[in-house]
Amino acid sequence: MDFITRTTRELQIDIVGRTVCLNGEKVPFLNSSSSVRMVTGTLVARVESNTSVPARSEKLVWLRVKSEDEQGIFEPDANFTQATGLLVSRVLTVSADQKIPVRVCNLGSEEVLLYANKAVGSFEAADLINNSAGTVKQLDCWVVNPDLDAADRQRLLALLKANGDLFSTHEYDLGSTALLKHRIELQPGTQPYKQRQRPIPLPVRDQVDQKIGQMLEHDIIEPSNSPWASNLIVVRKKSGDIRLCTDWRQLNAVTIKDAYPLPHLQQSMDALAGCSWFTTIDCKQGFNQVVVDEADRYKTAFYSTRGLMQFKKMGFGMCNSPATFQRLMELVMSGLTWEEVLVYVDDLIVFSRSFEEHLASLRKVFDRLRAAGLKLNKDKSVFAHRSVKYLGHIVSREGIRPDPDKVEALAKIQSPSSAEEVRRFIGMLCFYRRFIRDFSKTAAPLHAATQKTGFTWTDECETAFQTLKEQLGRAPVLRLPDFRRPFVLSCDASAFAVGAVLCQRYGDAELPVAFASRTLNKAERNYSATDRELLALVWSLKHFRAYLCNVRDFTVFTDHQPLKGLLQTKEPEGRLARWLDTIQQFNFALCYRPGRENVVPDVLSRTAVTQLANRDDFLAEQLRDSLLQNVFKAISDGFVHLSKGCRQRVEEFLANGDIQIGQHGELVRQGKPVVPSHLRAQFLADAHDAACSGHLGTDRTLDKLADRCWWPGMHNDVKNWVASCAACLRRKNSSRPQRAPLQATPLPSRPWEMVQIDIKGPLLRTPRGNSYVLSIASVTASQSGWRPALYQASRLSGWPTLWSGR
Repeated sequence: MDFITRTTRELQIDIVGRTVCLNGEKVPFLNSSSSVRMVTGTLVARVESNTSVPARSEKLVWLRVKSEDEQGIFEPDANFTQATGLLVSRVLTVSADQKIPVRVCNLGSEEVLLYANKAVGSFEAADLINNSAGTVKQLDCWVVNPDLDAADRQRLLALLKANGDLFSTHEYDLGSTALLKHRIELQPGTQPYKQRQRPIPLPVRDQVDQKIGQMLEHDIIEPSNSPWASNLIVVRKKSGDIRLCTDWRQLNAVTIKDAYPLPHLQQSMDALAGCSWFTTIDCKQGFNQVVVDEADRYKTAFYSTRGLMQFKKMGFGMCNSPATFQRLMELVMSGLTWEEVLVYVDDLIVFSRSFEEHLASLRKVFDRLRAAGLKLNKDKSVFAHRSVKYLGHIVSREGIRPDPDKVEALAKIQSPSSAEEVRRFIGMLCFYRRFIRDFSKTAAPLHAATQKTGFTWTDECETAFQTLKEQLGRAPVLRLPDFRRPFVLSCDASAFAVGAVLCQRYGDAELPVAFASRTLNKAERNYSATDRELLALVWSLKHFRAYLCNVRDFTVFTDHQPLKGLLQTKEPEGRLARWLDTIQQFNFALCYRPGRENVVPDVLSRTAVTQLANRDDFLAEQLRDSLLQNVFKAISDGFVHLSKGCRQRVEEFLANGDIQIGQHGELVRQGKPVVPSHLRAQFLADAHDAACSGHLGTDRTLDKLADRCWWPGMHNDVKNWVASCAACLRRKNSSRPQRAPLQATPLPSRPWEMVQIDIKGPLLRTPRGNSYVLSIASVTASQSGWRPALYQASRLSGWPTLWSGR
């Protein structure tokens, strides 16, 4: 009675319903005589380690018993409770690792210290006779790794059962944290707004009213007298149920934004390197577990079927809700983040190298969540798996790869019909761009289609669209960085893009960590081939700086031999000086790798045309090209089955004249096969770059190709290919110094009328700082002289005539 008097405002005991209602909360009670049968002798339960119970608080204390994986009843010792003044719960529990959890409540004003091995009570093993179907279903719904052996599975289940109070049992079984409150700070001068009320559709009005009633009952909302008012938005779920959202667009527009950052996705993934066990945990309606500050609740008011309501808990759709919840979770997991757990808003992933470490980490996480008053979603949590889905990726010990479900959804997208749809598609793909080699180069036609000059969906756009979807579908598993292994960076540049791949050596293999690429801007496209290659190196070093800046040494491969000499320039100036200054911050060895071996970053395929000599194979390649498919249809069946856009492109293609289906079924023009767009780079490489081709000029390369095949725009493609050939540019830009032609020198009329000068340096710097020597001589008089100089510079001369050797 003393306990009830001190702790309870309201007590109701329902004998028929077998429940006790304490302060409005119903708790079922257990009749041990009808549902539990003792099966073994009594064991002493002792405190596992020194533990302190703070004043006026409750704490979970672990007790040690000599019983392994058995269910039983713990009974507190009366002498212990009388001596310490603590209230200890009598519980039916399961021992795990010879330990059981017990709740201890300290109602006093001073902290109580429990020493290790202190006897607290007794534990007696028992069999449950009246296990209800509902209880069995609840225990079976944890998503546990099915590949665990029996012993590990039993230990994991025991841990989950011991922390079963953390998991929500129904939609509105939510926690409520007191660690922080959500604030809504408005811009100065903001006036309350009231939206024009929109009627709730009659077919869902009863469902909406039921939801409002449940939210009122579970203390998520409350009646309001606010001058603010927003409308409800009813969203139908696939299951037929509804979700209530609030139109807070006007409130968000005048709210001062919280700048608290969300974790960087790539850095989060990198933290998982070397781990083999993963658990993903989802908070049950996490936002609804954070209290809105009392002073700000009136700003969240909304129309409902029961009048004007306002939120007591943080709602979905508030612009600062993610930042508030991220701040909360990082506060809760302080000291564990980046080492044992990662937090991304309401998604948590616990990661470990061994199963023992994983169980220990889970205990820590559960204790932190319980102390914070948060509840979890059992259905969306996955425990102790070797690979899990996390933030749109599949994470495992081997590395990361795109989530197949997301990839499948992207693969079903139809060809865009507007610039906005193209932007949306590129935006979705950018989330996975690190998995796609040469993403920028491949996507260049799509970017061009979004320009303000007007939307035109060309054959190149369709090819890029299909290629990107195919590349994402076969994206490789990217290794998570292991800083104990050497890094290898390969970079390359083309006429309009730069690309790089970061790898790590595993034995004789180089396995990719990440791909990166970007298109060149208008000024960069005018760079020489060597400058573009140097730009690729500088950009890739900056892009992968987080991996490479503190690495003692790593290797960089390039297929551009002159790049090694450029890095040894003694007196760099301008852009070159800035780039070299950036490069010097990294410690790496630059190695030459021919383009035929530098296949990963190389943007150009070097496959010989002879590989497509088989007509059936070549016909199959033609049918892969979407434009040529439509050309085949137009020639065979006419334009009946083609859309307006496709018909226009086909007509433009056929305007080149004399295009027909050859005797072997392939598409030809004047008897020469039409090359599909995705094979043209191979034909260009074979005609110009191959060892037997001799790097001929534009005209001769074009003649060579024109004898064998055709495609529209061949002349421009050949011209651009030859102009960007690195080998040709090296031969044209010879390093041999150019000498001026000899000329007769006119005779002067008097001494010192004509003066010859020369300057030598830079030499070893003198104590006064001089590093140049200037020599001066008269052409007619046998007089000359010299003087030291700090530097060399040119100025307009006042002499009538001046001759210089420089």
